[in-house]
Amino acid sequence: MMTVYLHSRKTPFASALQAGLIKSGVPVTQAGADAEVLLILPSPSVAGDADGHYPHAILEELPDIRQFPQVRRIILVSSTEVYGHGDYLCGDCGPIREARRYEKHLELKRWELFCPYCKEMLMPTPTREVSTPAPLTDWGLRLLALEKQVEGYCYQSAASVTVLRVSYPYWTEPTYLALHPASPLAHFCHTLLADQAATLFEDGYQMRDMTHIDDIIQAISAVAHHPYPPNPVYNIGSGTRLTLQEMVAHCQDALGKTETPYVFSSMILHDQPRHSFPEIERARLELGYAPSVSILEGIYRLGQALNQTASLPN
Repeated sequence: MMTVYLHSRKTPFASALQAGLIKSGVPVTQAGADAEVLLILPSPSVAGDADGHYPHAILEELPDIRQFPQVRRIILVSSTEVYGHGDYLCGDCGPIREARRYEKHLELKRWELFCPYCKEMLMPTPTREVSTPAPLTDWGLRLLALEKQVEGYCYQSAASVTVLRVSYPYWTEPTYLALHPASPLAHFCHTLLADQAATLFEDGYQMRDMTHIDDIIQAISAVAHHPYPPNPVYNIGSGTRLTLQEMVAHCQDALGKTETPYVFSSMILHDQPRHSFPEIERARLELGYAPSVSILEGIYRLGQALNQTASLPN
Protein backbone atom coordinates (compact mmCIF):
# COMPACT_ATOMS: atom_id res chain seq x y z
CA MET A 1 0.00 0.00 0.00
CA MET A 2 1.52 3.31 -1.11
CA THR A 3 2.20 6.09 1.39
CA VAL A 4 0.28 9.35 0.88
CA TYR A 5 1.40 12.90 1.60
CA LEU A 6 -1.49 15.39 1.84
CA HIS A 7 -0.54 18.87 0.62
CA SER A 8 -3.15 21.38 1.78
CA ARG A 9 -3.84 24.32 4.03
CA LYS A 10 -5.23 23.50 7.46
CA THR A 11 -8.95 23.58 6.77
CA PRO A 12 -11.87 21.58 8.23
CA PHE A 13 -12.11 19.66 4.96
CA ALA A 14 -8.40 18.80 4.94
CA SER A 15 -8.54 17.66 8.58
CA ALA A 16 -11.61 15.50 7.94
CA LEU A 17 -10.04 14.03 4.81
CA GLN A 18 -6.76 13.16 6.51
CA ALA A 19 -8.56 11.59 9.48
CA GLY A 20 -10.72 9.57 7.09
CA LEU A 21 -7.72 8.35 5.09
CA ILE A 22 -5.97 7.16 8.25
CA LYS A 23 -9.15 5.51 9.56
CA SER A 24 -9.58 3.64 6.28
CA GLY A 25 -6.06 2.21 6.56
CA VAL A 26 -4.28 4.47 4.06
CA PRO A 27 -0.76 5.29 5.36
CA VAL A 28 -0.34 9.07 5.57
CA THR A 29 3.12 10.54 6.09
CA GLN A 30 4.19 13.98 7.29
CA ALA A 31 7.51 13.65 5.44
CA GLY A 32 7.22 14.49 1.76
CA ALA A 33 10.48 12.74 0.91
CA ASP A 34 8.95 9.39 1.94
CA ALA A 35 5.68 9.76 0.02
CA GLU A 36 4.78 7.64 -2.98
CA VAL A 37 1.51 9.48 -3.59
CA LEU A 38 1.22 13.28 -3.53
CA LEU A 39 -2.37 14.29 -2.78
CA ILE A 40 -3.10 17.97 -3.51
CA LEU A 41 -6.20 19.46 -1.93
CA PRO A 42 -6.71 23.09 -3.04
CA SER A 43 -8.38 25.57 -0.74
CA PRO A 44 -9.01 29.31 -0.93
CA SER A 45 -6.59 31.51 0.97
CA VAL A 46 -9.52 33.36 2.54
CA ALA A 47 -13.20 32.63 3.03
CA GLY A 48 -15.42 33.20 0.01
CA ASP A 49 -18.40 35.48 -0.06
CA ALA A 50 -22.01 34.38 -0.51
CA ASP A 51 -21.59 34.10 -4.27
CA GLY A 52 -18.60 31.77 -4.05
CA HIS A 53 -16.01 34.40 -5.03
CA TYR A 54 -12.44 34.05 -3.78
CA PRO A 55 -10.27 37.16 -4.14
CA HIS A 56 -6.90 35.39 -3.89
CA ALA A 57 -5.32 32.94 -6.30
CA ILE A 58 -4.64 29.37 -5.22
CA LEU A 59 -1.78 28.59 -7.59
CA GLU A 60 0.76 29.53 -4.92
CA GLU A 61 -0.20 26.37 -3.05
CA LEU A 62 1.51 24.02 -5.50
CA PRO A 63 4.51 22.26 -3.98
CA ASP A 64 7.90 21.85 -5.60
CA ILE A 65 7.82 18.36 -7.09
CA ARG A 66 11.56 18.01 -6.39
CA GLN A 67 10.68 17.71 -2.70
CA PHE A 68 9.00 14.38 -3.45
CA PRO A 69 11.62 12.15 -5.13
CA GLN A 70 9.72 8.89 -4.43
CA VAL A 71 6.33 10.04 -5.73
CA ARG A 72 4.77 7.82 -8.39
CA ARG A 73 1.23 9.21 -8.35
CA ILE A 74 -0.05 12.76 -8.09
CA ILE A 75 -3.74 13.20 -7.29
CA LEU A 76 -5.45 16.58 -7.47
CA VAL A 77 -8.85 16.93 -5.80
CA SER A 78 -10.66 19.39 -8.06
CA SER A 79 -14.36 20.12 -8.52
CA THR A 80 -17.16 19.68 -11.04
CA GLU A 81 -17.44 23.47 -10.86
CA VAL A 82 -14.94 23.54 -13.73
CA TYR A 83 -17.69 22.34 -16.09
CA GLY A 84 -20.00 25.29 -15.57
CA HIS A 85 -23.46 24.42 -16.87
CA GLY A 86 -22.32 21.00 -18.11
CA ASP A 87 -24.13 18.75 -20.56
CA TYR A 88 -27.65 19.17 -21.92
CA LEU A 89 -29.84 17.47 -24.49
CA CYS A 90 -32.07 19.14 -27.07
CA GLY A 91 -34.97 17.08 -28.42
CA ASP A 92 -34.34 18.44 -31.92
CA CYS A 93 -30.59 19.15 -32.04
CA GLY A 94 -29.20 16.37 -29.82
CA PRO A 95 -26.41 16.80 -27.21
CA ILE A 96 -25.56 20.44 -26.45
CA ARG A 97 -22.34 21.56 -24.75
CA GLU A 98 -22.71 25.27 -25.43
CA ALA A 99 -25.84 25.69 -23.32
CA ARG A 100 -26.47 29.06 -21.75
CA ARG A 101 -29.15 31.06 -20.00
CA TYR A 102 -30.50 34.13 -21.74
CA GLU A 103 -31.14 37.37 -19.88
CA LYS A 104 -34.52 37.88 -21.51
CA HIS A 105 -35.63 34.43 -20.26
CA LEU A 106 -34.39 35.08 -16.72
CA GLU A 107 -36.30 38.37 -16.60
CA LEU A 108 -39.44 36.33 -17.33
CA LYS A 109 -38.45 33.78 -14.65
CA ARG A 110 -37.80 31.10 -17.24
CA TRP A 111 -34.98 29.51 -15.31
CA GLU A 112 -33.98 26.59 -17.52
CA LEU A 113 -31.39 26.61 -20.30
CA PHE A 114 -32.31 26.90 -23.96
CA CYS A 115 -30.76 25.52 -27.13
CA PRO A 116 -28.49 28.08 -28.85
CA TYR A 117 -29.68 26.78 -32.23
CA CYS A 118 -33.43 26.12 -32.12
CA LYS A 119 -34.12 28.02 -28.84
CA GLU A 120 -36.06 25.09 -27.34
CA MET A 121 -35.75 24.30 -23.63
CA LEU A 122 -32.99 21.80 -22.86
CA MET A 123 -32.98 18.70 -20.66
CA PRO A 124 -30.00 18.40 -18.26
CA THR A 125 -27.94 15.21 -18.53
CA PRO A 126 -25.03 13.89 -16.42
CA THR A 127 -21.84 15.75 -17.32
CA ARG A 128 -19.02 13.56 -18.61
CA GLU A 129 -15.26 13.97 -18.27
CA VAL A 130 -14.95 14.67 -22.02
CA SER A 131 -17.11 17.78 -21.67
CA THR A 132 -15.30 21.04 -22.37
CA PRO A 133 -14.77 22.97 -19.10
CA ALA A 134 -16.50 26.35 -18.98
CA PRO A 135 -16.37 27.58 -15.34
CA LEU A 136 -18.91 30.11 -14.13
CA THR A 137 -17.24 30.96 -10.79
CA ASP A 138 -13.88 32.38 -9.82
CA TRP A 139 -13.23 29.21 -7.85
CA GLY A 140 -13.95 27.04 -10.91
CA LEU A 141 -11.66 29.16 -13.09
CA ARG A 142 -8.82 28.91 -10.60
CA LEU A 143 -9.27 25.17 -10.19
CA LEU A 144 -9.12 24.70 -13.96
CA ALA A 145 -5.89 26.74 -14.07
CA LEU A 146 -4.55 24.59 -11.24
CA GLU A 147 -5.41 21.40 -13.15
CA LYS A 148 -3.39 22.64 -16.13
CA GLN A 149 -0.44 23.52 -13.94
CA VAL A 150 -0.46 20.16 -12.17
CA GLU A 151 -0.47 18.41 -15.55
CA GLY A 152 2.98 19.89 -16.05
CA TYR A 153 4.29 17.76 -13.19
CA CYS A 154 4.31 14.69 -15.42
CA TYR A 155 7.02 16.41 -17.50
CA GLN A 156 9.12 17.12 -14.42
CA SER A 157 8.91 13.65 -12.89
CA ALA A 158 7.97 10.06 -13.71
CA ALA A 159 4.75 10.37 -11.73
CA SER A 160 1.32 10.02 -13.30
CA VAL A 161 -1.22 12.80 -12.69
CA THR A 162 -4.91 12.17 -11.99
CA VAL A 163 -7.58 14.80 -11.39
CA LEU A 164 -10.65 13.91 -9.34
CA ARG A 165 -13.48 16.33 -10.10
CA VAL A 166 -15.67 16.02 -7.02
CA SER A 167 -19.28 17.17 -6.95
CA TYR A 168 -20.04 19.31 -3.87
CA PRO A 169 -18.02 17.53 -1.14
CA TYR A 170 -19.39 17.27 2.39
CA TRP A 171 -18.92 15.31 5.59
CA THR A 172 -21.28 14.49 8.42
CA GLU A 173 -19.70 16.41 11.29
CA PRO A 174 -20.43 19.88 12.70
CA THR A 175 -17.18 21.23 11.23
CA TYR A 176 -18.81 20.86 7.80
CA LEU A 177 -20.72 24.09 8.36
CA ALA A 178 -17.41 25.97 8.06
CA LEU A 179 -17.32 25.07 4.36
CA HIS A 180 -17.65 28.00 1.94
CA PRO A 181 -21.19 29.38 1.52
CA ALA A 182 -21.53 28.14 -2.07
CA SER A 183 -22.49 24.75 -0.62
CA PRO A 184 -26.30 24.59 -0.45
CA LEU A 185 -26.36 21.88 2.21
CA ALA A 186 -24.15 23.92 4.57
CA HIS A 187 -26.35 26.99 4.05
CA PHE A 188 -29.57 25.09 4.73
CA CYS A 189 -28.26 23.47 7.92
CA HIS A 190 -26.69 26.67 9.23
CA THR A 191 -29.84 28.76 8.82
CA LEU A 192 -32.23 26.09 10.09
CA LEU A 193 -30.14 25.53 13.23
CA ALA A 194 -30.48 29.27 13.90
CA ASP A 195 -34.27 28.92 13.49
CA GLN A 196 -34.09 31.09 10.41
CA ALA A 197 -35.70 30.47 7.05
CA ALA A 198 -33.38 28.90 4.48
CA THR A 199 -33.12 30.87 1.24
CA LEU A 200 -33.84 29.28 -2.13
CA PHE A 201 -32.86 31.14 -5.27
CA GLU A 202 -34.95 31.12 -8.43
CA ASP A 203 -37.57 28.33 -8.11
CA GLY A 204 -35.63 25.79 -6.01
CA TYR A 205 -35.81 23.07 -8.69
CA GLN A 206 -32.07 23.21 -9.38
CA MET A 207 -30.61 19.70 -9.16
CA ARG A 208 -27.39 18.87 -7.30
CA ASP A 209 -25.30 15.79 -6.66
CA MET A 210 -23.20 15.84 -3.48
CA THR A 211 -20.29 13.61 -2.51
CA HIS A 212 -19.77 12.27 1.01
CA ILE A 213 -16.19 12.31 2.25
CA ASP A 214 -16.18 8.50 2.59
CA ASP A 215 -16.68 8.23 -1.17
CA ILE A 216 -13.96 10.81 -1.87
CA ILE A 217 -11.57 8.74 0.25
CA GLN A 218 -12.61 5.60 -1.62
CA ALA A 219 -11.81 7.29 -4.96
CA ILE A 220 -8.44 8.59 -3.74
CA SER A 221 -7.48 5.14 -2.48
CA ALA A 222 -8.56 3.52 -5.76
CA VAL A 223 -6.38 5.88 -7.81
CA ALA A 224 -3.42 5.61 -5.44
CA HIS A 225 -3.36 1.81 -5.65
CA HIS A 226 -4.35 1.34 -9.28
CA PRO A 227 -1.93 -1.14 -10.89
CA TYR A 228 -1.46 1.08 -13.94
CA PRO A 229 -1.61 4.88 -14.32
CA PRO A 230 -5.33 5.58 -14.65
CA ASN A 231 -7.10 8.10 -16.86
CA PRO A 232 -6.19 11.75 -16.30
CA VAL A 233 -9.66 12.84 -15.12
CA TYR A 234 -12.47 11.16 -13.16
CA ASN A 235 -15.79 12.55 -12.00
CA ILE A 236 -16.67 11.63 -8.43
CA GLY A 237 -20.19 11.91 -7.03
CA SER A 238 -22.91 9.94 -5.28
CA GLY A 239 -24.67 8.98 -8.50
CA THR A 240 -27.88 10.49 -7.08
CA ARG A 241 -29.37 13.96 -7.18
CA LEU A 242 -31.88 16.11 -5.34
CA THR A 243 -33.56 19.39 -6.16
CA LEU A 244 -32.76 22.16 -3.70
CA GLN A 245 -36.38 22.13 -2.55
CA GLU A 246 -36.06 18.42 -1.76
CA MET A 247 -32.72 19.01 -0.05
CA VAL A 248 -34.00 21.73 2.27
CA ALA A 249 -37.09 19.64 3.11
CA HIS A 250 -34.89 16.70 4.14
CA CYS A 251 -32.67 19.07 6.16
CA GLN A 252 -35.77 20.34 7.97
CA ASP A 253 -36.79 16.76 8.77
CA ALA A 254 -33.29 15.67 9.82
CA LEU A 255 -32.88 18.65 12.15
CA GLY A 256 -36.43 18.55 13.51
CA LYS A 257 -37.15 21.98 12.05
CA THR A 258 -40.20 21.13 9.97
CA GLU A 259 -41.99 24.26 11.22
CA THR A 260 -39.20 26.53 9.98
CA PRO A 261 -40.11 27.64 6.45
CA TYR A 262 -37.88 28.39 3.52
CA VAL A 263 -38.14 31.55 1.46
CA PHE A 264 -37.44 32.39 -2.17
CA SER A 265 -35.05 35.11 -3.26
CA SER A 266 -35.51 37.11 -6.44
CA MET A 267 -31.73 37.22 -6.91
CA ILE A 268 -30.50 35.49 -10.07
CA LEU A 269 -27.27 33.52 -9.58
CA HIS A 270 -25.55 34.08 -12.90
CA ASP A 271 -22.36 32.38 -11.75
CA GLN A 272 -23.99 29.17 -10.49
CA PRO A 273 -25.00 26.28 -12.76
CA ARG A 274 -28.71 25.65 -13.06
CA HIS A 275 -28.12 21.92 -12.57
CA SER A 276 -24.96 20.06 -11.57
CA PHE A 277 -24.59 16.29 -11.51
CA PRO A 278 -21.68 14.35 -13.03
CA GLU A 279 -21.54 11.11 -14.95
CA ILE A 280 -19.45 8.72 -12.79
CA GLU A 281 -19.44 5.64 -15.03
CA ARG A 282 -15.74 5.98 -15.92
CA ALA A 283 -14.78 5.82 -12.24
CA ARG A 284 -17.11 2.85 -11.69
CA LEU A 285 -15.64 0.85 -14.57
CA GLU A 286 -11.94 1.74 -14.30
CA LEU A 287 -11.45 2.31 -10.57
CA GLY A 288 -14.14 0.05 -9.13
CA TYR A 289 -15.64 3.17 -7.55
CA ALA A 290 -18.95 2.41 -5.84
CA PRO A 291 -20.56 5.29 -3.93
CA SER A 292 -21.61 4.14 -0.47
CA VAL A 293 -23.47 7.18 0.90
CA SER A 294 -26.49 8.63 -0.91
CA ILE A 295 -27.29 12.31 -0.48
CA LEU A 296 -30.39 11.40 1.52
CA GLU A 297 -28.46 9.17 3.93
CA GLY A 298 -25.75 11.81 4.27
CA ILE A 299 -28.26 14.53 5.17
CA TYR A 300 -29.71 12.44 7.98
CA ARG A 301 -26.25 11.51 9.27
CA LEU A 302 -25.32 15.19 9.31
CA GLY A 303 -28.58 16.11 11.01
CA GLN A 304 -27.98 13.51 13.72
CA ALA A 305 -24.45 14.82 14.37
CA LEU A 306 -25.63 18.44 14.52
CA ASN A 307 -28.50 17.61 16.86
CA GLN A 308 -26.16 15.72 19.19
CA THR A 309 -23.79 18.69 19.31
CA ALA A 310 -26.66 21.11 19.96
CA SER A 311 -27.86 18.99 22.90
CA LEU A 312 -24.47 19.06 24.66
CA PRO A 313 -24.22 21.40 27.69
CA ASN A 314 -22.22 24.58 27.19
